Amino acid sequence: MGRRSTSSTKSGKFMNPTDQARKEARKRELKKNKKQRMMVRTAVLKMKDPRQIIKDMEKLDEMEFNPVQQPLLNEKVLRDKRKKLRETFERIVRLYERENPDTYKELRKLELDYESNRGKLSLYFDSVKVPQLAPHRLRSWRCTPHAGPSSQQTQVLHMFVHGIRRNKYASFYFLIQIHLSLPTTRYVQPGL
Repeated sequence: MGRRSTSSTKSGKFMNPTDQARKEARKRELKKNKKQRMMVRTAVLKMKDPRQIIKDMEKLDEMEFNPVQQPLLNEKVLRDKRKKLRETFERIVRLYERENPDTYKELRKLELDYESNRGKLSLYFDSVKVPQLAPHRLRSWRCTPHAGPSSQQTQVLHMFVHGIRRNKYASFYFLIQIHLSLPTTRYVQPGL
């Protein structure tokens, strides 16, 4: 919205004085409403408890990263709920950053604790769930290296553990493909 003169229309024609007064009154009203909306938004944010929002996000994480039970909600629904909660939490943090720096520091610490716990939960879930997702044929076979793990194998495992874990299914299949292509490994079926 650009600033336009109150004495002319969009096309540049001159307005009569009654319409000019009406336009100026509307402009003042919109400005007042904007201030009221901002005050209402800050009041609503102040009423929300950031600790409760973190607890809600932790519940979503427990639901998503539970290796025993399938999540009750769809993955997309969980992602959307977490995104909304995170956005609300960020708005609250920005509000406290301006008004109360001590509370802001406390909330940032709370957020860091949540992120570290979420990372641990995700790591545990991946360590339990990835072997369950492997095809039965690969789980029942043993991997016997000829002369210990090669440097290429350890490099691949290091890459897997320290960075390719973003998409758990893709990284798992990436690891299997790399592992199957290594020449120093042969597969022996148990009992043979």
